[in-house]
Amino acid sequence: MKTLKNVIFMVAVMPLLASCLGDNEGNSYSGFSGINSYVNSFANNTQNFLAFNAFSKWNLVAEQGGDWCKPAATSGAANRAVSMSVELEQNMTGSPRTAVFNLYDVNDRSISVRFQLRQYATRGDGSLGNAALVKTITGSDGSAVTIEYDALNRPSKLNMALGSQVLHNMDIRYNDADTVLTVNTGKSTLSAKFDRGYQASRLISATDTVGYYSQYVDGVMISNRAFNFERHHSDGRITVHSLLLNGQPLLPDSIHNADSLRYLSMNAAGDKYVERMKMVYSKADNRCQSVDVNQLLLGISECDPYLLLSMFRFVRNTNIVSRAETADGSFVVEATLNADKSVSTLTVTDKAGAKVTYTFTY
Repeated sequence: MKTLKNVIFMVAVMPLLASCLGDNEGNSYSGFSGINSYVNSFANNTQNFLAFNAFSKWNLVAEQGGDWCKPAATSGAANRAVSMSVELEQNMTGSPRTAVFNLYDVNDRSISVRFQLRQYATRGDGSLGNAALVKTITGSDGSAVTIEYDALNRPSKLNMALGSQVLHNMDIRYNDADTVLTVNTGKSTLSAKFDRGYQASRLISATDTVGYYSQYVDGVMISNRAFNFERHHSDGRITVHSLLLNGQPLLPDSIHNADSLRYLSMNAAGDKYVERMKMVYSKADNRCQSVDVNQLLLGISECDPYLLLSMFRFVRNTNIVSRAETADGSFVVEATLNADKSVSTLTVTDKAGAKVTYTFTY
């Protein structure tokens, strides 16, 4: 599936191809070749790998970052194809970090390869590695959201309700051995392969589809400037978030805030709710808590649970919206923050002047 590859999958796995072959005074069987690893890991990745061909006995020395980035072996025999796991600690610093290693030929230390393994400041969902995990969101309109997480700070359960009406109830599983993400909604089970950020491009069941869709103009894909997030329901309903980008990169750790958003909700009968919004952002960082609080802009009934959980992180803007301007009025957002910059309360005033205050617990 060719979905947003120009923009999104530029952050996919990149091999580190470094080599150092020395002849050790005529001996062509010295040194190493074909060093491979994931160069970059997300803040909540705990596994990497390292592979190379060793033509001599070797030592691996950590020059930097050995306290959090730990290869399974630091020495080995000659004439081996070496493959080992690398254990990572989750990055809770809130900043990117780099581990530096030097791979030496035991017989001739002048033959060596120096390489780096880096870890982003952000988790796969776009939140910072030290972002507080939102456990509940309670709205003054009677709405309530509860969220649970697994050991890698990935959402595992969500329940969203408005009064006595359950809007969404999701059970989320990550099969790390097979890299398969499964979401059970109680009505259908969606699944997809996930990437290093534990994210899928599109979740699919026999009746439902959720994910990214490219935009086209005259048959030409324009996903480097705009893309859609769409949810197609078995009963014929569809919701679409259409984002116009502003030239900022969508790389992990980058700052990006969409210029505008068009929202469409349409039922099987063709009845539509549409908002075309020009976005204005505050200075508050939307990455300091696990959820994307901007998804509460249009109220709990229009809040997509996949986007609230940032299971499609490219829809998540870096900063918290302060105002969304439309042709017939504006939505206004006011956020109060905790000491760690996570959101304490979020008050949204709609175009008619009605207010809802959401209170977050962690």
